[in-house]
Amino acid sequence: MAGPGIPDTGEGLTAEWLHEALVAGGRADCPPVRELRCTAIGEGVGLMAVILRCELTFAADDRPSESVIVKLASDRPRNRKLGRRWRLYRREFAFYRDLAPASPLRAPALLYGDFDARSHRFVLVLEDLGHLAAADQVLGATPEQARRAVKEVAGLHGKYWGRPEPLPADFHAMLAPRVRSALQIAYLLSLPRNLSLLSGPWPAEVRDLAEEYGLRLVDHLDQLVEEPLTFVHGDYRLDNMFFDGDGLTVVDWQNSAVANGLYDVAYFLAGSVSPEVRRVVEREALLEYHDIVCGLGAREFPFERCWRLYRETLLGCLVLPVVLAGWLEASQGRQPELRDAIATRTATALRDLDAGAVLPEIPPFMSRAGLRHALCRAGYRVYRALA
Repeated sequence: MAGPGIPDTGEGLTAEWLHEALVAGGRADCPPVRELRCTAIGEGVGLMAVILRCELTFAADDRPSESVIVKLASDRPRNRKLGRRWRLYRREFAFYRDLAPASPLRAPALLYGDFDARSHRFVLVLEDLGHLAAADQVLGATPEQARRAVKEVAGLHGKYWGRPEPLPADFHAMLAPRVRSALQIAYLLSLPRNLSLLSGPWPAEVRDLAEEYGLRLVDHLDQLVEEPLTFVHGDYRLDNMFFDGDGLTVVDWQNSAVANGLYDVAYFLAGSVSPEVRRVVEREALLEYHDIVCGLGAREFPFERCWRLYRETLLGCLVLPVVLAGWLEASQGRQPELRDAIATRTATALRDLDAGAVLPEIPPFMSRAGLRHALCRAGYRVYRALA
């Protein structure tokens, strides 16, 4: 969309800028904006962006005021650098531009968007979902919300199940072997700090599993990319969901990518649902998920395989929280409470499902993979001792 450019910060938003953006986005009859009031709404929910609710009063007296959501790159330099490194802003812009209109999993309507490929600055002007019921991840999902979330993401996964090749290249970038190696390094560098922060929510056996998983992370991800791939949200959690009766709208598509679909399911059920609720709805939700993706095109995918993949991808749910907590600038307010809630629930799910039993086997020492594993283990021990 040709338009007024990209504000560098929220202070760059003006009535004139928003009017030009809405016109460029397709609202040719939009009257000038007389007054603009912006309020930050992302505190304690997101780390990687500035999110503002903008209330617009129009110059035309017969036009009622309205509100939109404006999303910009993080104003924290380290967070913005991470967004560029992992193409988070590029992927979210590409999702809204190319995929959202036909997505079975509803996202807010894009009113205007722009992305600068050199600097990775971006802006999204989105439909305001303030009229819908926002969920609270600290409180956790109700049984109805949990089943609804799994059912809705199954529709998205089924659409692309085993056939994600036509998707834009940016969504495939996370499959590159160098990315898996970079994730392992980032995970292990972040892990000692996380083990200290999570000494309460994570019992000793889970801390040991988190370390052992880090040493086998590349092998684990290598296995998962051999399974059927699809398009995933990548940060499918309750804070990113708005419920409306039987409907669901999901925000924050920065981590969307081609990956194993069960990751979204495991990440949601482990981190957004209390253990008591998860234990009640887990198998029923997985059975319904399996029925939906099979009905939409999954072939040679028995439920036993679906369940095993669910347990295997549960290990991968350690990666995003560990990497983000270790590399992002410190946050305040609700974030520590949310971190501890996710950590406690994920630890319980890992134990309930005996996820450690599906760790990849350690490769033979004299193989290339075995030598890599041995060097990784030795390097981590030294780093942990010095951290």
